[in-house]
Amino acid sequence: MLDRLDEFSAANNLSEIPSDPPPRCHPLTGNLNNKFAVDVSGNYRMIFEGYDKNDELSTKKSGIVSIEDYH
Repeated sequence: MLDRLDEFSAANNLSEIPSDPPPRCHPLTGNLNNKFAVDVSGNYRMIFEGYDKNDELSTKKSGIVSIEDYH
């Protein structure tokens, strides 16, 4: 989990977080629409908001919503 948090805090934008494993940054749908997730371990994902007030992609630490198993 610390690796994902380190990657998240070091990134300037979502394009710097790989969409390939292990982080596998990906957009969510349904009740988590407009949020993104990265793999933490097993089924657990770090969920975060990926847009700032100007609808531009960002990765601010304050954007982390939760770490959970939503499967």
